[in-house]
Amino acid sequence: MEAVYVSLLSPVASAIYIICFLNLLYRACVEAYNIRLYAINEYGRVIHEFDPYFNYRAAEYLWANGSARFFKWFDYMSWYPLGRPVGTTIYPGMQFTSVWIKQFILPDWSINDICCFVPCWFGVAATLATAALCYTAVQSSAVFTALIMAVVPAHLLRSVGGGYDNESVATTAMQLTFWFWTWTVSSKNTTRATILGVVTGFMYFYMVAAWGGYVFVINLVGIHALFVLLLRKVPFNHLYCSYTSFYAVGTLLAMQIPVVGLTPIKSIEQLGPFGVFVGLQALQLMLVSERKFPKVNKWKVRGMVCLAAAIVAMPVVFWLHSSGYFGPISSRVRGLFVKHTKTGNPLVDSVAEHQAASKEAYFQYLNIICYLAPIGFGIVAMIGCTPASSFLIVYGLAAYFFSLKMVRLILLAAPIASICGGIFLGYFWAWSIGGIFGEAQVKRSDPLWVRAIRLGVGAYFIKYSLPKANEFKQMCHQIAKQISHPTIITKGQNRQTGETVVVDDYREAYFWLRDKTPEDARIMAWWDYGYQITGIGNRTTIADGNTWNHEHIALLGRILTGPEKDAHRIARHLADYVLVWAGGGGDDLAKSPHLKRIANSVYRGLCSEPTCRDFSMRRGGIPSEQLSDSLLYKLHSNGIVSGVQADPNRWKEVFRSKYGKVRIYKILSVSKESKEWVENNRVCDAPGSWYCPGQYPPALEKILAERKDFAQLEDFNTKSEDSEYQKQYFENLNNKGSRAASQPSQAELAKKQAGFKKLPDETIDELNKKWDDNEKTSMMWEIIKNSERDEFMSVLSTNPELAHMRSKDGRGPIFWAHEYGRSGMIQVLRKLGVSEERGDVNGVKPTEITHSSIKGSI
Repeated sequence: MEAVYVSLLSPVASAIYIICFLNLLYRACVEAYNIRLYAINEYGRVIHEFDPYFNYRAAEYLWANGSARFFKWFDYMSWYPLGRPVGTTIYPGMQFTSVWIKQFILPDWSINDICCFVPCWFGVAATLATAALCYTAVQSSAVFTALIMAVVPAHLLRSVGGGYDNESVATTAMQLTFWFWTWTVSSKNTTRATILGVVTGFMYFYMVAAWGGYVFVINLVGIHALFVLLLRKVPFNHLYCSYTSFYAVGTLLAMQIPVVGLTPIKSIEQLGPFGVFVGLQALQLMLVSERKFPKVNKWKVRGMVCLAAAIVAMPVVFWLHSSGYFGPISSRVRGLFVKHTKTGNPLVDSVAEHQAASKEAYFQYLNIICYLAPIGFGIVAMIGCTPASSFLIVYGLAAYFFSLKMVRLILLAAPIASICGGIFLGYFWAWSIGGIFGEAQVKRSDPLWVRAIRLGVGAYFIKYSLPKANEFKQMCHQIAKQISHPTIITKGQNRQTGETVVVDDYREAYFWLRDKTPEDARIMAWWDYGYQITGIGNRTTIADGNTWNHEHIALLGRILTGPEKDAHRIARHLADYVLVWAGGGGDDLAKSPHLKRIANSVYRGLCSEPTCRDFSMRRGGIPSEQLSDSLLYKLHSNGIVSGVQADPNRWKEVFRSKYGKVRIYKILSVSKESKEWVENNRVCDAPGSWYCPGQYPPALEKILAERKDFAQLEDFNTKSEDSEYQKQYFENLNNKGSRAASQPSQAELAKKQAGFKKLPDETIDELNKKWDDNEKTSMMWEIIKNSERDEFMSVLSTNPELAHMRSKDGRGPIFWAHEYGRSGMIQVLRKLGVSEERGDVNGVKPTEITHSSIKGSI
């Protein structure tokens, strides 16, 4: 009778399990979609940030012109006067996906609207793909993985509505590739392994098309294949068919993407997986030779095969290396392995998202998963190494290593952290709840005390875990709201009337450019804003957010940070208008030291040393002589700071946004001769070709002759003077405090901190009523952003009132310290009486600020 009862119970229990599984999976998908809609619900269907505007513009071009013209698109509206071949330098997967959605699914939607929703849709897809990867290794934990992945902030950062970033689609493509790979390598026969390997190759092709992070994917799969080979967990023939079919199909397809080309077999970063592929072919040749010559000693056969392979390979590799066939490691990849946190390229180093991750960043974007994931990882390592679970081990170690090196790559840790956290929850849930509902309870095979313990643990687990899960969900929604405020448009509150106001200065400026300037107008602005100038303003820009031409960006930096008169002599040959961000903690004045460093890296001698310490704000918000003479300072502070005026014979202010965040100047005495020369002197690589780059006008030949092409640290033939420049660059970066006349000792710093005086409460209240953008706010923002602790202590020891100042957006030092994770600075500000209860213009408190170094640039 008991056996019959058990047999009847099993189908019922299975049905209940399936229903619950599907219900929770559906809820995870709904949650993944809804949590990404905050920006769209509040601000409408607006593209965010900088890079997404380039992606959107590319999608519009693809839809309007088709794929043939897209891949031959030479954009003359960016990187003036050179232009840029977009079709051959872009990862087009996201654009093709968006156009496909419009063509076949949502024909009535605009490309703009589809681009806004793509991150939301693919947030759901990534949730399902990550759950599928977990299901391949540990079936019982898949639904917990989905519930975590749906809302984990590390993934939200690149997938909120309006954030049309490559990673929003690439995360799904990456997880699909991993899922199919684990499925492939777990196959029971060679035919299935080959078929699934081909499918995995197509998934990898989509990943390559979507994002440059495909290098991580191919290396991870290659390492795992080698790992499985060494563990001997999979029959060699199965592994051989799996990896060979995947690598051959995936690589051949990847090479069809113009931006990739031959890099899979040329780039040092990708030679590892290629080496695994070649190694497997050699092993297969050994096995075939052993079968063909059964009477010959197998070690002798293996030795002959290895010798033959070496005889063929060594001269080929030597010849390829000596001919320069193999490309160097890129500066960004190199930055993941160097000892310091800088790459040697001031352009790359200036981008905040390339900085190393801190433990605070991990906790902020993974929260309680930081504690659950290591336990889940341990469970995977201990339960036995299957082909699928061994991949999770390799994935976990690689994702942690790279995310630790670069804060932006915490995104890579989101899926595996969700999986490991889900595995812990799944195992613990199965163990504790199994004692109540499982067959063990029916058969009564366990002792009473064991079942009692499992029952108690299960009850406690439910009681404790559900509130914690709800707390985690609320935290994720809170962060989702914070990161869903686009920088291009914000909402605030009028301090006098309490009325909600929309601060739309940046789009207002771009709309003005679109409506009030000639169609052929050329706009000079720092490279960050180029994507928005072309995407919204539909006007030609000198540079955009791409980093392909360091020397051109350096020329732009030289103009903006050079003396006003010298800057005009160059600018009149390149642009018609100059646009500057002139308000808020991160305006152009605050960024200007980075601009100067970039300029100096190519035009040596602009500064007395590589980090340009003589181009900065001094204590008390006083600009250095170089800074005060610069064009950027004159245009930024014109008519605002007493005694500062832009030369009216060279510049005419034609636009100032409602809240003063953007100012646009018309360049006077523009050279029509140079403009016409650029239009008529493009150089095509062949008659009738689409590839026709522009040239600098002859009037700039003397300036351009002064430049020194920037030598990356990874360049093989770096000259001695370049090495000396890099050495001094790093020494000075690591010694930021020497801006002062002498470097204060630790004892002196401690003495200064002990001597800090808290201002009277009445004075603090008065200071907090004054919200303004000025040199002092810019100086403090830069000090905190760059973590210049000694300078921070010195400034506040003599000027404690600076701790309480606030910019027009209501934010000040305590906000920026939280934003960039400067815990030591936060302690000092608290000691000076700075309140963390005062909100900014949006009512956001400092403690609610999201660590911003993971997203956005300088």
